[in-house]
Formats: sequence, C-alpha cells, structure tokens
Amino acid sequence: MEGGCGNEAKLTLYYISAQEDAKCAEACCKALATLLLNSLNQQKMKELGAIEVFVQAIGETESMEVLQTGSMVICALVPLPDAKKRLLIEGRRLPVEEAGGKEVLVRCKQWVYGRKPSPEWLNAAMEVLDIKEEEAIKEQREREIEAERLVADDLFMDNRAVSSGVTPNSFRPEFYSHLELFREAVATPKKDEIGDELVELVDILF
Repeated sequence: MEGGCGNEAKLTLYYISAQEDAKCAEACCKALATLLLNSLNQQKMKELGAIEVFVQAIGETESMEVLQTGSMVICALVPLPDAKKRLLIEGRRLPVEEAGGKEVLVRCKQWVYGRKPSPEWLNAAMEVLDIKEEEAIKEQREREIEAERLVADDLFMDNRAVSSGVTPNSFRPEFYSHLELFREAVATPKKDEIGDELVELVDILF
C-alpha cells in the first residue's frame, strides 16, 4: 500500500503539472484521496516531500474537476478534530495547513460549489482547519478537570483515557463507496495457459 501511494502521488503530480489530460489527473486524485485515508500513506506523502508541491499544483490548476478531486486529497490529509487539537496543544501545525491547503479548499468552495451547497467532506475539513489553539487548550483543560473529578469518585478509573480527548475508532469516511470505484470480476483460467511454475507457486501460497 505504501509503495502504491508513493507511485500514485508521483503519477498524480505528473498529470497535474502536464495540464494536458485533466481526466487522468482527476482519476489519479480520486485514487490518491482514497489511499491517503490510511495514516501510513499520509506519512509516505510527508517523506516524499509531496504535500507542498501537490497543494501548489492544485491551487494553480484551471480545471474545475481537478480542483474538486485535488481538494479531496487535501481533505484526506486533514486529521480529525481531536488530532488537530492535540497538535495545537503541542505547538505543532499541520503540514498541509502550512503548505496553504486551507486557501485551496476555500478556492474549491467558491469556484466549484459557489452556487450549490458544498459537500460534507469539504465542510468538515475546513472546520478542522479553523480550530484555534485557544479552543484546543480550553477543551483540554476541561477534560483534565472532568478526569480529576471522575477519578476522585472512582479510584480504579484511568484518568489518561478520560483526559486524552481521543475519540475511539474514529476514521474519516471514504469519499466514494467501493461499489462506485471498483468492479469485481471472476474469470476461470484455462489450464493449458497456466505454467507448471505458477501452479506450484499457488500451492505454496494457498
């Protein structure tokens, strides 16, 4: 998956930079947005140094389709609210935010969805980017006070679980359902086309 994300990121940047095939760039953005819902793939984008380059490329595109799907990629790099607040408390900023991702999302909202309601994935990401440090610190302090109160009532309670502010099993929803982007096909291979080496390999694997 990680290698796939790296290759997909490079391919996406190529088609966006070429500005010759918007359909290919759009398709690549859709695939990359899906891959980046996995945190390991997000780390791969950071290691490649591709976030800043990608945000700049999407910000400069003249294709509304690429702007829309490219914004999905940017939104996939925006964490859930709890994670953003923890970063702020630690004095850190999001790489996608430092790269100008919010400005690109604003452009997408104005240009692509100017005359119609913007989708939830776009609104949710922009709300996260709007979270301020003061808000994060205030909520963290309130959680700590609540944790101290609960622990005082129950000595067996772990106050770290209460005060962390982490929402268990929180994942950003996918942009598209599997039924929309994938097809499943079953084919019966012809025996005369299967070599002996492949048959032995299948036996080993399965």
